[in-house]
Amino acid sequence: MAKAGDGAPRSNKRRRQALIQIRVSTAEHLMFLRAAQKCGAHGLAGWARDQLRNSCGNPSASDRMLSGALGQLASQMQDIARLTLKVPSEKIAQEILRVSQDLRDLQRKVIDNDREGVP
Repeated sequence: MAKAGDGAPRSNKRRRQALIQIRVSTAEHLMFLRAAQKCGAHGLAGWARDQLRNSCGNPSASDRMLSGALGQLASQMQDIARLTLKVPSEKIAQEILRVSQDLRDLQRKVIDNDREGVP
């Protein structure tokens, strides 16, 4: 076990020195707890830390995943556009329907604010 003054590296929790405290109403506290649970956070403090960190201009992991999923769908649409001269229209229609279903699924995840597992 590390002892004070031995120069050994400390865990992340032991390196954190500053404390931020805020007062919230009971309703706000419950709302924050629900949001933390919905996001799968291990606790309210960790969720709040992530929210504060993400609000400083860094995109959240879920926003990066969403951006990646949208980029993949855009790429698939470009691939479909290139197929128009090479394959039967039925095949193109199937591909368009598949991508449109993926877009609807992604939209539901965004609206439900459930970006975990975004493809």
